[in-house]
Amino acid sequence: GAVCSVALGGGALRVGSNKGITLAVAALVSYGINAFCFKLAALNGIQAPAFSVVTSSCFGLASIILHFLPWGGFRFQASPAVFRYGLLTGFLMAVMFNCIVWAMSLGAEASVVMPILQLSFVLTAALAVISLKEPVNGRKALGFMLAIAALIVFAL
Repeated sequence: GAVCSVALGGGALRVGSNKGITLAVAALVSYGINAFCFKLAALNGIQAPAFSVVTSSCFGLASIILHFLPWGGFRFQASPAVFRYGLLTGFLMAVMFNCIVWAMSLGAEASVVMPILQLSFVLTAALAVISLKEPVNGRKALGFMLAIAALIVFAL
């Protein structure tokens, strides 16, 4: 396949030969359409809690179905960590989801709200640097500063 070298954290990323990139693009498309549906729900007067219950039920069912597809290659392992991080993540996802739908139901524009949400990678990266001691080079630091500047511009 075609190879595209992209500077990413000091290494090269091979596009076209990496299944992870394909999955990331699939997630991007799915999330983009999903975020647009948030706005459609808000425009149709759907309240966040009811929408959250239906959405999370579908998420659970789809997760079970996707788990058993042959291309996944994963085994279900109910370790304490699965429950510890799964419960925390589920709670935080519910907070995020309800805040987004509520913001849009109050008239916030999807073209502003969703880019702000996507800048959550800055918080994720900061937590990884602080708690996991992930390295930060000059390029990453510049990227973080530009992302924070973008967040400030969107918030104005």
